[in-house]
Amino acid sequence: MHPVAPHYLFAERWSWTIIFWSGYAGLMIVSSVAHRRDRTGPRGDNRDRGSKPLIYVSTFLAFIAAFLAPSMLPEAEVALPHEPLFITAMVIDWLGIALYGWALLTLGGFFRTSVQLLEGQKLVTRGPYRLLRHPAYTGGILMFAGMGLGLGNWASALAMPLLVAIAYVWRIHVEEIALAERFGAEFEAHRKRTWAVIPLVW
Repeated sequence: MHPVAPHYLFAERWSWTIIFWSGYAGLMIVSSVAHRRDRTGPRGDNRDRGSKPLIYVSTFLAFIAAFLAPSMLPEAEVALPHEPLFITAMVIDWLGIALYGWALLTLGGFFRTSVQLLEGQKLVTRGPYRLLRHPAYTGGILMFAGMGLGLGNWASALAMPLLVAIAYVWRIHVEEIALAERFGAEFEAHRKRTWAVIPLVW
């Protein structure tokens, strides 16, 4: 298998390139807000068990795999009309950004990028948490799925969300152990009436 010059869907028009990288900028903005909470908010009892660095590593690998796929697997190019394909990809991307931001705003000062048990922490069941226990991770999967699809290659569209989802599986396991320890029966009741990330699936 010999690499070929990659074809990226978002690079077909300058306006698409701007829109695509604006989505990435949106991801960076919401991420910076989350990290600012880490720096300025009170520190809690760390229960992360390596899930934060795992998410960083998987995100880095997701970008590498997705941007290599069009040159390594050109036969996986999405054979659909390009304009509606790009629009769909960006809608998915921005829906993910919006959901991540909604989750961040709903948790407020209790939002952290690592698993921590904080003083005065309450179990939040409003907003997106009425349906999903981990809507920020749902948002992350949507963001990466949209960006991957925006590259115009099925391998990219699958690699980006799947690689980050692998890290999310471990993070959710760790986080739910901590939540069950802190909130006990209250969290167990919440778990029974909600989905972790994807309604009707997970």
